[in-house]
Amino acid sequence: MNDHAAVIDASFFLGAFLSEFCNDEEKNARDYISKIIQNNGQIYVPQLFWFEIGNVLTNAVKPKKDGSARRLSLPQFLTVYQNIRELPIYTDPQPDSETQLRISNLAVQYNLTFYDASYLELAIRTSLPLKTFDRKLLQYYNQDYIAKLEKSIKQTKTGFAAEKKLEELREMEK
Repeated sequence: MNDHAAVIDASFFLGAFLSEFCNDEEKNARDYISKIIQNNGQIYVPQLFWFEIGNVLTNAVKPKKDGSARRLSLPQFLTVYQNIRELPIYTDPQPDSETQLRISNLAVQYNLTFYDASYLELAIRTSLPLKTFDRKLLQYYNQDYIAKLEKSIKQTKTGFAAEKKLEELREMEK
């Protein structure tokens, strides 16, 4: 288990720290992230992570439609957001056109959202574990298959060539 660095999506991150009830899965997520921090490790995220986090926190501050109380006050929101910003989170730079093409290829290939595919692409490119509560995304994050994809993508110069290699790998898997 890599306890020094990982690509962590918003579902895993928020499940670990904002759940009202802590089940085993969320406790394991909290423990995993805590271990990264204790080991002076690094959490890797694509830029959209911050929009996802901001959106969830903003919705927690807004009054609920049923009239029930907010889950967070504005001062609590600001404190939580600042605390998150102080964690060892590396935000991947704006993806270049080649990276965007790889993300698109993965999204189409696996019927993922572009958002989810961006986490998968980052995990492949950095050779880091991907942590998510998204079962569909986890389904495609299989170490053996990712190793083949990673090798294929790194050996090609364009996303189109990578797409051809991915098709070849799919045929080999059959």
